[in-house]
Amino acid sequence: MINKGSEWNVWDLHVHTPASGFANDADYPTLIENLKKSEADVIGINDYCSIQGYKKIIDLGGVDNKILFPVVELRMNNKINHKNSTATDGGVSINFHIIFDNSIDVNSIEVEINSLECKFDGGNESKLGHVTNPEELKKISFDYFETIKKLNSSILKNKFLIWVPYDEYGGIDAIDPVNDGFFKLGIINIAHLLGSGNQKQIDYFLSDRCVNDVGKNIACLKGSDAHQLDYPFGKLRDRDSKPTARYCWIKGEKSFKALQHLIVEPIDRVLIKDKNPIEERINTNRTKYIDSIKLNSVAGYDPKTQGEWFNNIEIPLNPELVAIIGNKGNGKSALADIIGLCGDYSGSHDDFSFLNKKRFGENNGRKSSNFEATLTWKSGNSVTKNLNDKVAESVPEKVKYLPQGYFERLTNNHDSVEDFNREIENVVFTHLEEADKLGKNTFQQLIDFKTSVTEEEILGLKNKLLAINKSLFEKEKKLNPEYKKGIENQIQLKDNELKALIEPNAVPNPNDDPEHAKNNLVINQKLFELNQKIEDETELLISTTNKKSNILIEINNLKAIKQKIENKLKEFEFFKIEIKDELLKYGLDINTILTITSNLESIDRVLTVKDDEYTKIKVLLGEENSDDPNFKTIPQKINELKLQQARIQNELGEADKIYQNYLINKKHWEENRNKIIGNVATSGSLEFFKNEIKYINEILDSEIQTERELRIEVTKEIFELKESVLGIYKNVKQKIDKIIEENAYLLAAYPIQVEASFVLKSNFQKKFLEYISLNKIGTFYGKENAELQLKKILEQSSLDTFDNISDLLKSITNALFVDLRDANNQSTNIENQVSDVVELYDYLFSLDFVDYNYELRQGNKSLNQLSPGEKGALLLIFYLLLDNNDIPLIIDQPEDNLDNHSVANILVPFIKKAKAKRQIILVTHNPNLAVVADAEQVIFTELDKENNYKFSFKAGAIENPVINDCIVKVLEGAMPAFNKRKLKYYE
Repeated sequence: MINKGSEWNVWDLHVHTPASGFANDADYPTLIENLKKSEADVIGINDYCSIQGYKKIIDLGGVDNKILFPVVELRMNNKINHKNSTATDGGVSINFHIIFDNSIDVNSIEVEINSLECKFDGGNESKLGHVTNPEELKKISFDYFETIKKLNSSILKNKFLIWVPYDEYGGIDAIDPVNDGFFKLGIINIAHLLGSGNQKQIDYFLSDRCVNDVGKNIACLKGSDAHQLDYPFGKLRDRDSKPTARYCWIKGEKSFKALQHLIVEPIDRVLIKDKNPIEERINTNRTKYIDSIKLNSVAGYDPKTQGEWFNNIEIPLNPELVAIIGNKGNGKSALADIIGLCGDYSGSHDDFSFLNKKRFGENNGRKSSNFEATLTWKSGNSVTKNLNDKVAESVPEKVKYLPQGYFERLTNNHDSVEDFNREIENVVFTHLEEADKLGKNTFQQLIDFKTSVTEEEILGLKNKLLAINKSLFEKEKKLNPEYKKGIENQIQLKDNELKALIEPNAVPNPNDDPEHAKNNLVINQKLFELNQKIEDETELLISTTNKKSNILIEINNLKAIKQKIENKLKEFEFFKIEIKDELLKYGLDINTILTITSNLESIDRVLTVKDDEYTKIKVLLGEENSDDPNFKTIPQKINELKLQQARIQNELGEADKIYQNYLINKKHWEENRNKIIGNVATSGSLEFFKNEIKYINEILDSEIQTERELRIEVTKEIFELKESVLGIYKNVKQKIDKIIEENAYLLAAYPIQVEASFVLKSNFQKKFLEYISLNKIGTFYGKENAELQLKKILEQSSLDTFDNISDLLKSITNALFVDLRDANNQSTNIENQVSDVVELYDYLFSLDFVDYNYELRQGNKSLNQLSPGEKGALLLIFYLLLDNNDIPLIIDQPEDNLDNHSVANILVPFIKKAKAKRQIILVTHNPNLAVVADAEQVIFTELDKENNYKFSFKAGAIENPVINDCIVKVLEGAMPAFNKRKLKYYE
């Protein structure tokens, strides 16, 4: 047998015929014609106390293309109080329907019906078969419980179903729950089906509450209760008995077995709705539902060479859950691999368990190249591939396939957590809006793109941070008491130097004698002029030397600026090259969008002037030769003037010589004194050191605080950039959390948590302590103590907000200025404990130690802590429950990677959930899985190796007897362990 198994059809099991008294026997042809035209696929010919109408229609040839069931409607004689009446108002009349298996001989049904005990309104008893007068038939009723007991003891046992109206005419909802509640419960307990079109009532009978109240779930059906020949059968009636656009849809084969199946699987098998429940979903996604798979050998292939294998095989596929079963080595995985190949599976070809190069694809396709497969979609589109074709990695997946090998690799290999994460991320990616995906195809691409953009901005901020940290550290070093003590010592030294300077003893000026001055007037004038010239040239020498230093600094600064500009220009050109192709996709030219102009000639001109000036100065100082042979440098001029001074002084008398020597010594003394005293700008002078002490005492703390605040502001900018990347993770977390919350009842046995937060990088402790000199006194003295102290700081910290991170940074840096081991918090110095303070600051305040954490957890376990079975369960939960993709999902033998608990509590309920939104094809060697997951279609495969490797299959609904046989066959003749579902199998 070959069909798509359980499909949605319109069932109307409450159609009356002329046998119910509203028309004549001559009207049957009219009724039959109208039944043919009706939208009902399955029709219950329902009459009072009789199957005469059913027999008449069958005798007339039945109804083309319709499945008919004999249904008898009876009235209970059990007297019950009405819930809206008093005891004296009389009881309520309750009807019930008996639906018979249409495969039974109609005469056998009639014999058993006629033997039923009934009562007349007056109390007289009779057999139904003895009541022939139509008027008398209206006066009889039946004991509900005895009638069912009688049928169960007859040849009709398991060949009939009891259908009791609930909130419709003759329904048990009218029963008084106070006085006759137990009786009502008894009716429901024995009933197989209830009659109701009220969604609230339907939901109750399918709820856990109903299981607690009644002991079971019960499917609710609704019929038209049509009593007219021209009624549009199938359409349900409103309160005014007018036809509506609502129908009773039942999923299953159009057989009695499908109705029996509702007893054990009442949920998701019946819907009161205006349209086919699955057709509406398919019609809007026809490219995402596989209609069939065809397998055949290529033209000219001789089956005698490599085996018959796949010869003219065409398998129709149900759009909901397809379970492929069969004994080991009988082609189950082969079918899954082939669908995966045709559906453009994007993984490794080696993941295939059948088509891989070690099995059917061996010897470069010696066998596989002789066969091809055609996958046809509901849209009518089809694709044909040779079974030796390899997976096309660049083509978008049309199916999501989890081959057994790939599944095992992800769940069993402890080294493949990254692959496992990537698979989970693929599911996560489906929860983002298209606008949020930024044109990227995978979650990792999106994260990489977003990270690269932010890292470029962060790089600029890091440069800013470096400058602040350098300046700040230079200031923080001055907090060291030793530094201040050193300055104070320098002041003391300078004071001592001043005291050690001996001022020359005053010598009288001989020229104070007018006569002496008159005699030495000429020579004194020459000496005065020479001294003035020497002083002028000396000042010129000093100013020229300073100018040379300043010009050299300016030249180097200009060259550095020019180099930075050139580097930025190169960076800009590289950036243009980087995004050029991206813009070309949109027909945009980078050169028309982004241009930059530079004019370095002005810098070069200034540099030329500065270089010329620098050269001239060096010539003036005698550091370079002049082209003019007569040119004299400043030092040369000074030397010549001093020689002239010496010659003239030799011409002086003894008193004048002594006085001139005194003047020279006095000038040297003043120069040395001024040099020691200096000014605030002269490094190493007394005034410089005094000013430094004033700076330390009055200004230093304020400047350090200002720079620390400036630094933390830059860190905040970096945090906000990193937070924009984390926002992607949080966006997904929020969506997944909502789904988890909505399915909390399913996940009760398997709690899932999604975390999206900042975390410390795994190497943070190691890297931080690498900067610390562990043999230096301070908070982090000694390796064990350092680890303990860092652990304490981290345990009291959080990375949830910027304020938390700011507090953490303060705690860490504070620990480098205060010894936290000491109860008195003894002050320490950072430069004594840290090998490279600026580098450590850059590491901390650029948040290089902060990482993005997007983690899935099962309860308190991380991915690394999960067993293979737990990993398998988590992966399946994501694909079955959380995946937003609606392309077909194919899973090859997932139960091999799960424990029994996971199969029962995760796989089954989640498969049921997933098949409501996408086509599922499940390969399993355990048919129980197909049974409890209530597969719409079961495909049983066989590979007859004794018959030249001939592949064959059967396909149909789980309730079909042939498929039942196949299931039992795979179970090696044993009955399934799921006893409550025994009706699905032959005993």
